[in-house]
Amino acid sequence: MKKALIILTILLSLKLVSASVMISEFESNPAGRDYGNEWVELYSFKKINLDGWKLVNNDGDEYNLFGYIDGFMIVNFPGYWLDNSEERVFLYNSTGDLVDATPMVDDGDNDNKTWQKLKEWEFNDSTKGKPNFMPADVKQDCRINILDLILLRNYLGQDAVTFPHFDLNNNGHISIGDFLVIRDNLGNKC
Repeated sequence: MKKALIILTILLSLKLVSASVMISEFESNPAGRDYGNEWVELYSFKKINLDGWKLVNNDGDEYNLFGYIDGFMIVNFPGYWLDNSEERVFLYNSTGDLVDATPMVDDGDNDNKTWQKLKEWEFNDSTKGKPNFMPADVKQDCRINILDLILLRNYLGQDAVTFPHFDLNNNGHISIGDFLVIRDNLGNKC
């Protein structure tokens, strides 16, 4: 037990190397006119240069990203870019690797509801520019603490397809990087 605790402590002290950028919310059918009012919200746990990154919609249209993200970033599209039905959004990094993707969704109503990443993707009232969840809050008690680490350890090594809400750094599996995301957010509250 003592050996496992020492190993966990060492692993938690390592810095997260991979990019922690995710698609957290998007609006494909806003209240009123869609033209110029569609957007995608990205979220990052740390400051990352997005030069060379891009968003791609389900039609294959690309939108190039640039600058830095540190927290929330709203990408407003100048025209029509998102469809109201059968839409997906993909996020690619500067080396062309798929970093994140939304499921195929529909938004048939002109309203303030958006697709948001929670445990699963849900259709809720817009939280544009604000947390719709706390990714590192595995226990979902609105606090990030040691209990989140304890719960996450039960899923270590599992794939993100089965447990997507525990893949905090979006690398496709539950790994030490997910523990580091919690470590970097210890003490945060809703």
